[in-house]
Amino acid sequence: MSLAKLAIELEETARQTAEMVDRVNDGLAVLMDDDVSCKVAREEAIRKIIVGLQMQDRIQQRCDNMADASRRMAEMVEIADRVEAEDVWAGLSWMNCASQICLVSPSAIATISNSFNQYQSACCR
Repeated sequence: MSLAKLAIELEETARQTAEMVDRVNDGLAVLMDDDVSCKVAREEAIRKIIVGLQMQDRIQQRCDNMADASRRMAEMVEIADRVEAEDVWAGLSWMNCASQICLVSPSAIATISNSFNQYQSACCR
């Protein structure tokens, strides 16, 4: 049961990683759209990329939890019963971004803004 749970968590992590990449790509696509003004493109791209980057917190939490659970299961010579295996997973703190606010650091936002300012200078001459 525990390895099946690990497989489910790995699949969800892969899905979240793909979604994060999609959000960043969505932002880049807006920047490349010639039909959108530079100011609008920049604002929309920043919003999409920040949402994508916020997802990294959830992904890191999932990976940390899976690594911890895997190490704990590896230490068990033999899992005597299903309850012990379930206790490994129950003891982890899964991040639920639907009920928590994910934040991107101010320095990350500044870096993104600076990159887009450079883009705006280049495309809107």
